[in-house]
Amino acid sequence: MPQDPDEKRSRRRKHVTSGVREHDRRVGEAEAKASRVPGTEEILAMEAKRARARAKKEINSGRMLSMPPAPAAGTLSRDELYEEARRRNIKGRSSMTKAQLENALRR
Repeated sequence: MPQDPDEKRSRRRKHVTSGVREHDRRVGEAEAKASRVPGTEEILAMEAKRARARAKKEINSGRMLSMPPAPAAGTLSRDELYEEARRRNIKGRSSMTKAQLENALRR
């Protein structure tokens, strides 16, 4: 049995308008999300601000936070001290004792 054409038209109109509303809602959400994403200049400004804060903290503490802390004296073996002296290119390292290597690395 054929349906009433007016009823069919109203269901079709309701379906189309709900689809348009859903699309508009998604577009609105995407625009809102895009407006929350910082631009290049804002990102660079935030990074610079963080770098300044970190440098200020390093200066105030008297040590470099970006460098790993030095191991406590006596915890490294002579071989580890020798490798560090080699990395820093300390002259005469091959004939130094463990204590001498520790002293040379402290300078």
